[in-house]
Amino acid sequence: MYKNREINLIVASTPSGGIGYQNKLPWGNIPEDMWWFRNKTSNNIVIMGRKTAENIGSFLPNRHSVIITSTFPEEIIKNSDILNNGVCYSVYKNFEESLNNLPVYNNAKIFIIGGAQLYKTAMEMDIVDTIYLTLMDWNYQSDKYFSFDFLTFPKWIPQMIEKTDKCEFWTIKRRILGD
Repeated sequence: MYKNREINLIVASTPSGGIGYQNKLPWGNIPEDMWWFRNKTSNNIVIMGRKTAENIGSFLPNRHSVIITSTFPEEIIKNSDILNNGVCYSVYKNFEESLNNLPVYNNAKIFIIGGAQLYKTAMEMDIVDTIYLTLMDWNYQSDKYFSFDFLTFPKWIPQMIEKTDKCEFWTIKRRILGD
């Protein structure tokens, strides 16, 4: 929990932790994974780094998109929290600033959606409550990684939700003291 708000992280990775290759998903578009992502993040707040936002190419519909960057021009950062073609977005210079200024919507959850540096920062801050993981069936060539072995880390309780011919879907919850 961060200031009484649950923080979720959603990531797709190879068995070796690969999450990206040349600023793209190494496995391309897998419909089941896209459905899982859309289902979990719709009508919620998504936090992403600048490169992730650029790779997505447009704002995600039905979500409040929060972009973390130190390289956007100051006037863009000042004019964030605006509605752009029906999509609301915010821009912040750093992750902690974004967390301290997140909008509060009824029942909206917070999802960190990438990239590698933002995942690393969130895990180091020890603020993630739930990880939604798509585990690919193959070690695709990767140059960006999310290194986290939840199976050997006692702080987490992993549960496989579904298995397809291309991937597995996991929910990994932070263990509550006493569990």
